[in-house]
Amino acid sequence: MRALACPVLLLVGAYEAAFDQQAVLRRARRLMPDLAAEILADAGHDMTFDNPRAVNARVLRFLKETDEEIPGRGSPAGEVSGSSV
Repeated sequence: MRALACPVLLLVGAYEAAFDQQAVLRRARRLMPDLAAEILADAGHDMTFDNPRAVNARVLRFLKETDEEIPGRGSPAGEVSGSSV
């Protein structure tokens, strides 16, 4: 996980029963300090079924934030602003 050079979003359901949510977030943040991570309310392990609107909203927000942080992103078809092809 430390070798990942791309933005990462980790969502953990508040009702996750397979593991301790807080421990997972602590370990993941220790391994990836720039990690975007949170516990998603009203969701368990199958969070896309339990709370699909919240999952979709958070993923879309992450993608928007990430797109704005990456140089050359955010332009149509991935074009770098001010350059010609």
